[in-house]
Amino acid sequence: MGTSWNEMVFGPVPSRRLGRSLGVNNVFMKYCTYSCIYCQAGKTTNLTIERTTFYKPEILVNAVIKVLENVGNVDYVTFVPNGEPTLDTNLGTEIKMLKNIVDVKIAVITNASLLYRQDVRLDLSSADLVSVKVDSSTESVYRILNRPHPNLNLRIVLDGLHAFSREFQGDLITETMLVRGVNDTAEDAAGLLEILQSIEPRVAYVMLPVRPPAEDWVSPPPANAIEAFLDVLRGGLGKNRVVLLGRLEPPHDIPRSLGDLDRILNHIRSVVHVHPLKLEYAIRLLVSNVGVAEEDALRMLLNDPSLELIHYMGQRFLRLRSPPQR
Repeated sequence: MGTSWNEMVFGPVPSRRLGRSLGVNNVFMKYCTYSCIYCQAGKTTNLTIERTTFYKPEILVNAVIKVLENVGNVDYVTFVPNGEPTLDTNLGTEIKMLKNIVDVKIAVITNASLLYRQDVRLDLSSADLVSVKVDSSTESVYRILNRPHPNLNLRIVLDGLHAFSREFQGDLITETMLVRGVNDTAEDAAGLLEILQSIEPRVAYVMLPVRPPAEDWVSPPPANAIEAFLDVLRGGLGKNRVVLLGRLEPPHDIPRSLGDLDRILNHIRSVVHVHPLKLEYAIRLLVSNVGVAEEDALRMLLNDPSLELIHYMGQRFLRLRSPPQR
């Protein structure tokens, strides 16, 4: 089965952390070390800690370059797949190849679970920015939230994270997802603060589940719990180093080359391949760039066999109907 470029590259999309970001999907769908309850890509179907090859580096890199030639300037090329990017044994090679060919910053968004491996830390060393996941300071909450591979535990993960924070010369940031009733107490915040103070990220991002999660019972904490959590972190790290990401990104922009219906639909599919997309954003892309009526745009999207409509927190989203078969 051949691989299309929009399976490997998506966007550019407006990122809450990285500005205008061109996404790179460097692993097959839902190959991950975790099966997080809040994951916007759905439940993990291939839970593994074994690194492997997914795409030939030259094929993936050429796909990125092809898209970059048509989309104009981006702030980052970001390895942010619908799985764990460090499972890719070619990650370091791909980062170096891109940096040798194009003048653009490279970011990697990782769950940090494999940072105990020296080869993984070495692969990430060439990136300009690395975002690492830190959701909890206790083993019990870690297992509820992240549902890791059986061979992983929080101590192993944190040891790797501390090693990486000492070695990495680029921009290190963290992300923490708050889930109501799971990791949203002041005690949870105090434990997290201790970890963050030890690894010293430039910014600690606190996130809320604003897209449909893997488990439908997952929801954001109440506003007072969120503010109390943030107060603890800001008290220890400083107000400017703690940022709440509690809203969806604005509507996606359209690359200059996407001027016809098929290309815009492919753009929508490439985004949905990685995370659900708000239905009104997808409709707006079609209306503003192709000129179709809203009802026609809605009909096209709902009739697309690769997409399905889902509801979450009173909003409508498009999600990939089923993983690609391999």
